[in-house]
Amino acid sequence: MAKIIQTTTSYEIEDTTIILDGAVQIDDFTTGLGIVAVDVNKQLTQVTMTDGQIIVSNAGTATAVDVSGDITITNTGATTAQPAIISGKAATATADDADLILILDATDNALKQQTRANFLAGAAGTPAGVDGQVQYNDGGAFGADAAFTTDKAGGVTVNNLVVGNNTTAIDAAAGNATIFGSLGANTLTVGGATTTTVFPGSLTVEGTTTFIDSTNLRVEDKVIDLNSDAAGAGVGSNAASGLNILSNVGANTVTFLTLSDGGALSSSSGLDVATGKVYSVNGTEVLSATELGSGVTISSLTAVGTINTGTWEGTAVGVAYGGTGQTSYTDGQLLIGNSTGNTLDKATLTAGTGISITNGGGSISIAATGGSGSVTTGTYTAGVTQNFDVSIPTGTRANAGYFAQIMLEDTVTANTGYLQVSGVVTRSTGAPLLPEFLFVIVPGNDALNVSVGTGGANTLRFTLTTPAGSGNAVINTSFCED
Repeated sequence: MAKIIQTTTSYEIEDTTIILDGAVQIDDFTTGLGIVAVDVNKQLTQVTMTDGQIIVSNAGTATAVDVSGDITITNTGATTAQPAIISGKAATATADDADLILILDATDNALKQQTRANFLAGAAGTPAGVDGQVQYNDGGAFGADAAFTTDKAGGVTVNNLVVGNNTTAIDAAAGNATIFGSLGANTLTVGGATTTTVFPGSLTVEGTTTFIDSTNLRVEDKVIDLNSDAAGAGVGSNAASGLNILSNVGANTVTFLTLSDGGALSSSSGLDVATGKVYSVNGTEVLSATELGSGVTISSLTAVGTINTGTWEGTAVGVAYGGTGQTSYTDGQLLIGNSTGNTLDKATLTAGTGISITNGGGSISIAATGGSGSVTTGTYTAGVTQNFDVSIPTGTRANAGYFAQIMLEDTVTANTGYLQVSGVVTRSTGAPLLPEFLFVIVPGNDALNVSVGTGGANTLRFTLTTPAGSGNAVINTSFCED
């Protein structure tokens, strides 16, 4: 039989089992999800719970708590592994074959563990390929290929690498890097026939020959440096530097090269400028298609064509080249050929007996002065005797022969007379030697009144005695003497 003990606030039942047929109501309990537990005082207590909570012992007391950390429990009883189950664990740089690896089974979506050794062995139980070959999924099993290997020190060898359409599909950390360094004496092709290859930064090409196989080469830079290092400094003498424009006919190759270090550029073919363009030196025009520049004042021409206009201001042109060899003259000078040296000499005319020479600027006047072939003029008046004297030229003979033509031009034309007189005159006295010869051709008024007189030393005199009319006398005299 059960023993019931009553206290002030409760009943205690000892030594029996209580069987209740129906509900037991405890007024102190609240409604809701929870459990009834026995506390440290061996009394029934209510522990209420919310969705996902579990009951744990906390110092001997039942306590409802939320599940946190690696697992989450829903109100349906499902559990979910949280990212912290992996990322929250301490990292390790090494793993032994016996260490466990968590993997997600895609079939039942559950985490499973596998030893590192089994994980590496794969489904077949052993790695594919040989040492150093990279493992990959080959139809659900591990595969390997001799064309995809690693040196196990960070180096990977791939025979054919295909990357996606991404501007950074292949990249490297900042610093110097080498790609295809072991390619050797073979061809590296970048891109296809229609590919545009862009180098955003600077491009340095090293080697003996750089070959560009394109129809047109376009360079955006305004200045192209030849014989330059990466810093823009010359790498040596620039002698024989420039361009070779090759032809499939070797003789037709054109070069444009410097003749020496810092020297002039030389073209093996010549230069041709378009119509209307010119050649200039330091900004000054020196040559066009039709003329030399005005600044060209000195040249070494050895032959020219026809010179139509211009002024010669150079040195004297020698006789051998069609010139005179002279640069200055005085009035009346003439150029006289000289067989000695085949030259032209300057000289002036010299006056002779009965001849006078007058030199002017660009002119020479030659006149008779009364000697051989001299002309003497004078006037006469009716009724007055008039003498007309003619100088006898200087000579070595005592006597001189003469011939005179005398015209007496009367003021009345019909009375004009004309006569000729020939004879010999003594030089020292001017006296005629008889007989003289007078030949009256036109008597007129006074031709018969002319006679030969004595004029004095070196003077031949003609006397017109008491002329009937007045007029002008003209006497043309020539002498025979030496």
